[in-house]
Amino acid sequence: MVLQSLLCVSSATISKDFSPGEQIQVAGEPGLNIVQGCETKAKCSVNRFEGQVAAFALDSIHVVTGQLNEVRVFEVGSTIPVARLVGHSDTVCAVAALDGKRAVSGGKDMTVRVWDVKAREALYCLKGHQKPVRAIAISPDGKRALSGCEGGDLRLWDLEKGALLEDWKKAHDGMIYCVTFSPGGRRAASSSADRTVKLWGLPE
Repeated sequence: MVLQSLLCVSSATISKDFSPGEQIQVAGEPGLNIVQGCETKAKCSVNRFEGQVAAFALDSIHVVTGQLNEVRVFEVGSTIPVARLVGHSDTVCAVAALDGKRAVSGGKDMTVRVWDVKAREALYCLKGHQKPVRAIAISPDGKRALSGCEGGDLRLWDLEKGALLEDWKKAHDGMIYCVTFSPGGRRAASSSADRTVKLWGLPE
């Protein structure tokens, strides 16, 4: 259920993420940059690679990106992917990762895919969204994921079983740009083109 709805006056920055507890960020388009220690430009160390969207894994060591219909996983400090994951039939619009072993992506093909990075294959292809998936987040314990689509629908998934747990139809009146879990994983937040941020209570 929705706990709170907040009115926003501007949209979120796209393709920008900070590593947990670190002064490292990944941002920018076209091309993605990993930047560390940015008190001044001279102190920054930058890794650059192609991609449209990116997110830090919760382990702070890996970065997952989306480029066209492909998902790539990098280690911070390297521009050579440790894995290239192919399966989406259209552009990848959102990515998330727990560590270098598991990643989740959503795309214009309206699917959410759960990846085994080491095996370089999809464990699950989760269907149900009726519009392109634009936002993805993984819970802190790695057991669940949130996905939001252009139509404003929000879905909660069980990553261990590849099953749908909750389906909030028209959670927003516009495209969902961002979703995230609280540190304890009991609540979530979503933001949208309808200029609202909503806080959600999640099932146990």
